[in-house]
Amino acid sequence: MTGGIDTTTTFTGAALIHLSQHPDDRQRLIDDPGLLPVATEEFLRYYPPARTHARTVAVDTVFEGVAMRKGERVLLSEVAAGRDESAFENADEFVIDRTPNRHVSFGVGIHRCVGSHLARVEFAEMITAVLQRLPDYEIAPEGIEEYPDWAIFGGWRRLPATFTPGTRLGA
Repeated sequence: MTGGIDTTTTFTGAALIHLSQHPDDRQRLIDDPGLLPVATEEFLRYYPPARTHARTVAVDTVFEGVAMRKGERVLLSEVAAGRDESAFENADEFVIDRTPNRHVSFGVGIHRCVGSHLARVEFAEMITAVLQRLPDYEIAPEGIEEYPDWAIFGGWRRLPATFTPGTRLGA
């Protein structure tokens, strides 16, 4: 039940920082909320919440000219996969309306994240609420504090933001 907490908050935090630093992308999402599902996939590709995964080689094999022996550990990088020019045109650019977008941020095959659909729903709810209620928010770059030494997952301890208060909603 708690498997996606760090990754979903990391993914959402990265998107909030991006939108704070790229007001044109933020405005596009405000003006066209229907763009959010496509933008979600680009946020996942460009800012994967899980940076790496380790796997154990099951059988001796050679991949791309590299010999790997049974029992050895290999490190797979979602960050590198998302920046692969053979898979993504202009891979080092964030393109909010990129399609198709076959990233591997939730893994593939038997290792696909079982919570990927829930993560997308949580992300959409959070980003929608922020853009509707706090459309002028700004994150103070000098106050951003990343988790220290996280090779597998990214994340932030602090993302201080300012915004113009609006009318209270709800009870």
